[in-house]
Amino acid sequence: MMGNISLAEISRIRKLHQRKYRAIEKKFIVEGSKLIMELLTSGWVYESIYCSNARVLPPTLSEAQVSMIGSKEMSRISCFNTEPGLLAVVEMPSPKQFEHDSGVILMLDGIQDPGNLGTIIRTADWFGVSQIILSKTSVELYNPKVVQATMGSVFRVSCYYMDLPEVISSFTNTTVLVSDVQGNSSWDQGKYNKLAIVIGSESQGVSKEVADKADHLISIPGAGGKADSLNAAVACGII
Repeated sequence: MMGNISLAEISRIRKLHQRKYRAIEKKFIVEGSKLIMELLTSGWVYESIYCSNARVLPPTLSEAQVSMIGSKEMSRISCFNTEPGLLAVVEMPSPKQFEHDSGVILMLDGIQDPGNLGTIIRTADWFGVSQIILSKTSVELYNPKVVQATMGSVFRVSCYYMDLPEVISSFTNTTVLVSDVQGNSSWDQGKYNKLAIVIGSESQGVSKEVADKADHLISIPGAGGKADSLNAAVACGII
């Protein structure tokens, strides 16, 4: 044993750095005081919490409730170059059934950058958008960089991996707005009872199959600058 963690535990947690093992174990890693505070209030089930620095423990946690380990051991199980001193192994929740009754949902077509997805989830949470549908080609929700970039919003925003054209075809009385550089100004849109906003991948945009199902193509007007595009997460926030 090293501190309160064994070599076998270290090996098992390190495997969760990889997507295939997260899928097998149905578990993922959450790191840092802020995210673990969010975890504790979310109702999500966690397996264990490890701490290498008692000063970063949230007020609701005591040393008796966590496994205290050394910085060296924490560095070995952390997903990041600079370990934050607090790490939890969390169980993935059972998938929910998607329902679109009213309000706004986001649809993401082929988002590949983990930081972008995490930021989009955090932005959706800020604006009260509680559901995101991702194409099956999008980056994995429980990628450590995605989880970190959500800053805890991963526990509040429901994400579904589905076939986007199929989902759009099933909508009733839902207006579908697809972000496209050739679209009409997003400032000119009205208000809708049920709305789906589709954001495309960082390099390819929205697929033709999805764009063909749009009610309207929308774009963000520039203000005289020369950049040819916006970061996907920034565009999502503006829209």
